Amino acid sequence: MTKKSAERKCPGYRSFLNAVLLAVNELGGSATNEEIVDKVIELRKLPDEIVNEEHSNLMTELEYQLAWARTYLRNAGFLDSSKRGIWSLTAKGTEAAKSGGLDEKAIVRQVNNAMRLK
Repeated sequence: MTKKSAERKCPGYRSFLNAVLLAVNELGGSATNEEIVDKVIELRKLPDEIVNEEHSNLMTELEYQLAWARTYLRNAGFLDSSKRGIWSLTAKGTEAAKSGGLDEKAIVRQVNNAMRLK
């Protein structure tokens, strides 16, 4: 069973959208899940209590939140995953990384609205 957000130490996926975008950009525009996790930890200077917080037997809470961040960025057109576990910036993602980042609330709103319309 997953922890309620009030009990979690790890921030939610929305707070990682820019960090994931920047991580993939700094890794040359393409990266694996593991490379993204490592780079986000480095960029955000995350403490061990967040990095090691357990989500399930399969992953940490940070890995879980970053997976959601990648999914939202893909659905908003900033990332592409042509091969399982490999992520790359789209032209839109590259432009956003160069311009200084994203409006995280707007991305979540856009993706959630698009999902409601399906």
